[in-house]
Amino acid sequence: MIRIKREKTQNYSTICNQVLRNDQLSLKAKGLFALIIALPDDWKICQSEIQKHSTDGLDSHRTAFKELKKYGYVETKRLRNAQGQVGQMEYIVKGKTTL
Repeated sequence: MIRIKREKTQNYSTICNQVLRNDQLSLKAKGLFALIIALPDDWKICQSEIQKHSTDGLDSHRTAFKELKKYGYVETKRLRNAQGQVGQMEYIVKGKTTL
């Protein structure tokens, strides 16, 4: 039997096990979720910025986002400015879903 010991002193994130144990998600999507959860709360999600944090290309990140959206771990909402015009995209990251 292999035993895993974790050293948790500082600068670590807590991730919902439901996401990590979801057999319908690829490792790519789970990794993207982990990266997003580890970012500061005020960080603005931008596909090109996320691409800087891995060796995967833009298409790879897009498919991972699609998986996370499909299973309810990420929601997107198009924001409107004061004039009612369509503006930025807001991403809502959820640790749990009702699957």
